[in-house]
Amino acid sequence: MPLTEFTFRTSTAEDQQFLAQMLIEAAVASGHVLTVDDLPETPDSYRYVAEWGKPSDLGVIAHDEHGTPVGAAWARLFDHSNASPAFIDDRTPELTIATVAKQRGRGLGTALLRQLQDTARRSGITNLSLGVHRDNRPAQQLYRNEGWTAHTIAGEYNILVKQLN
Repeated sequence: MPLTEFTFRTSTAEDQQFLAQMLIEAAVASGHVLTVDDLPETPDSYRYVAEWGKPSDLGVIAHDEHGTPVGAAWARLFDHSNASPAFIDDRTPELTIATVAKQRGRGLGTALLRQLQDTARRSGITNLSLGVHRDNRPAQQLYRNEGWTAHTIAGEYNILVKQLN
């Protein structure tokens, strides 16, 4: 499907369930087994979608030509009390991105990433961070192509940073 057949919109609090589904897709792409029902019992993952819609939350949802949501990119601020391995500081939101399996490899991830980066830039955000599993080669290539740089390594994850200014 050409990218022109996708539409993008800003996420809202009502998107929490879809973001949870996309978080599962991201986990699967990184080789982890997790279900939506498991999320509340997995605080290290659930924090990326719990109580979605806070004023500092940023997100973009992609829909196909039928209006079905097929991907999302979102970013959330954390602080030292709930820091993940990708935590840089309390001014740098951490990005999560995923698409449904049948849309992978079609450029949708790149489009979502660019949309989210533009949204963050317009919101005054100067940096984003993320953790990408070392075995997720397609995602690593996407981020390199989009100017993300290595920050550190945390276990199985490469922590990357993108300067938006």
